[in-house]
Amino acid sequence: MQENLDERDAETRVNAVRGLVAVCKTLYEADLDVQASPMEGVASVKAVLKGQVMESLFEALDDYAVDNRGDVGSWVREAAIVGLEECVVLLCKSMTTGRNLLTEEIQEVTFDSNLAVRVVGSLVKQALEKINRVRDIAGKTIQKILYNKMVDIPCIPHKQELQHLIPDDPMINWGVCELNLLRLSYLVYFLDVAIFDTWYFLL
Repeated sequence: MQENLDERDAETRVNAVRGLVAVCKTLYEADLDVQASPMEGVASVKAVLKGQVMESLFEALDDYAVDNRGDVGSWVREAAIVGLEECVVLLCKSMTTGRNLLTEEIQEVTFDSNLAVRVVGSLVKQALEKINRVRDIAGKTIQKILYNKMVDIPCIPHKQELQHLIPDDPMINWGVCELNLLRLSYLVYFLDVAIFDTWYFLL
């Protein structure tokens, strides 16, 4: 049980997730405009985005709080799903606009294979949830990650196979479990393979 009454309130947590993403987008654009190096000892906006912000969104995806209104944690998870895709796009944009960064700085802000596996895995998990609305948002977000029109999102494990399983079709109703269960079951298989490949590479 959380001691802070505000933290128990689902609406507060939803607004916190949305506000966090909105602040990141504003700061990111300001950082691009100024093109200034961060002060010594202060992390850049992009480094914070890849680190603390993404971790906060992953944590929000594990919000399964329940009260007399039902699974209110699902509201937080929905906000985190949307925010996750927006932050991934920001990170990938930073890779194309960071040519003047040092190698170690690029490493801090790069959308790499480890992060890609976590993002796709988290979205697949939500696409298998029991709530139709959550499944629909998660499924559509996976499509946005695979077929993003604004920026190329690299390092997605088995991307071609995933695109074969998940076509760029806006008419897919991810909320209908019976129509998508087999498709999502194959996704879990590819995700397991990707995680194994990543761990083996790190050994």
